[in-house]
Amino acid sequence: MIIKGIGASDVARAMNEQEAVNFLQSKLNLQLATIDESGDPNIQPVWFDYEKDSEKLYVMTSKMSNKVRNIRSKPNVYFSIDDENLPYMGS
Repeated sequence: MIIKGIGASDVARAMNEQEAVNFLQSKLNLQLATIDESGDPNIQPVWFDYEKDSEKLYVMTSKMSNKVRNIRSKPNVYFSIDDENLPYMGS
């Protein structure tokens, strides 16, 4: 797992494993991108949970949502998790 963070020196560095776990267990939103039936992107913030033991991210959303419909139709998804506070971090 590689997650980049930018510190006060504005130089990107990779987080170590414990920093990455702490980052993923924070209360940030995940920006989930799916592709709809027209081929257009659908990007929405969602709550997520990181399960450390299995190293899986679980996204919380309604099973009737457009996101789920898009994923069932086109299973490729893209996501971003970022923190707006210094030091800036994201995945």
